[in-house]
Amino acid sequence: MELYKYTGSVAALTVRFGKAETITLYDSYDDSVAPVRLDVRGALAEYIKKIEGTDSEERYMNLDWYYDFNMLLRRIEVPGVPSEKFKMTGVPAKVLTQTRSSPDELVCFGCPDFINTTKPVSMGPDDYQNFLMWKRENRD
Repeated sequence: MELYKYTGSVAALTVRFGKAETITLYDSYDDSVAPVRLDVRGALAEYIKKIEGTDSEERYMNLDWYYDFNMLLRRIEVPGVPSEKFKMTGVPAKVLTQTRSSPDELVCFGCPDFINTTKPVSMGPDDYQNFLMWKRENRD
């Protein structure tokens, strides 16, 4: 399945009957990029609702948001900076997703906690390999 990518942060969160329903994303570094509204469901919706109630740095960072043709959020990636041991660039610090068969179960690669630094270190090689295998198996 083809996924589209938007880099930005949450500008607005719509909650209905206690559940997150939509998010509006915007790029705070580039006003020429139009905002986008995505539907959110399952574990990703709960994660977004939970983090929006904190003062965690992760909440304010420009993240990579992946969504499908139906404008449904499928994956969130927190960009990372290379570590001393694992110097590969382009490796995220954290990836959050959910399977289509079990959308209420959050799948996390990298740091399971909210990130509280502006420059998080990329996930380790084992987590990154597990993420790539998961991505291949789930065609995501």
